[in-house]
Amino acid sequence: MTTFHTDTVIFAMSKENKPIARAKSGDRVTFETLDCFSNTVKSENDMVSQIDMDHVNPATGPLFIEGHYQEIRLKLPFIRLYLRKGELLSLHQDLVNLQMR
Repeated sequence: MTTFHTDTVIFAMSKENKPIARAKSGDRVTFETLDCFSNTVKSENDMVSQIDMDHVNPATGPLFIEGHYQEIRLKLPFIRLYLRKGELLSLHQDLVNLQMR
């Protein structure tokens, strides 16, 4: 299984972003990600006003899926989702429907 690390994050979706790798349909990959604030919030003393809003909601990638085109939507199942100690996750019910086990 291929793992992609947080040294390949982007902060804006664009067709100009070059793929960090290629995968085939059915391949399993692991994406290590930063939290929604790029891991900059470390304590309750960190203020929202101190966050660099140009570096929020980072995405690891992009990954090119061979045989698919930009106009096609892909179904990408999450096998596991882990948070490391001190990381934040923010979900909005209108955007995400997760079944927690």
